[in-house]
Amino acid sequence: MCGTTSRLTRLFKIIAILPDEYFLIEKHVLKMKDNYILFVVSKDAAIIDGAFDEALK
Repeated sequence: MCGTTSRLTRLFKIIAILPDEYFLIEKHVLKMKDNYILFVVSKDAAIIDGAFDEALK
């Protein structure tokens, strides 16, 4: 349990330093369509997601 606590402490320190980046990771897009996989971590994830769907119609 001590190792887990240590990892969580490091994670919380990283989150405190990089709140904008953490928000982007929380709002990621991960989807599959046919043989394609889309993984997006971006402030424009919704736009990219839409373009992905349009491209594979």
